[in-house]
Amino acid sequence: MTVDLSKIDLSEFYEASKRNCVVVRKAEALKVDDLEKFVAAMAERSIATSVILRWVNERLSDKYQMSSDSVYRHRSRTCTCRG
Repeated sequence: MTVDLSKIDLSEFYEASKRNCVVVRKAEALKVDDLEKFVAAMAERSIATSVILRWVNERLSDKYQMSSDSVYRHRSRTCTCRG
């Protein structure tokens, strides 16, 4: 039996990876005003990734903090969710 792989719907796997992006999860936890600032800062290339990371981690005091690599990948659209 041969399966034509091009006809298999794999969308649920891509959706699952979008839900797992730590940057998106952190952004969703921000207050509305902070979320607007975060989105603007992520788009502004003159703002260092480390500054954005520190800013978010200061506002969200949970056990798991984002890494600079996660923020960098998200900004450069190489993150699993494609930014």
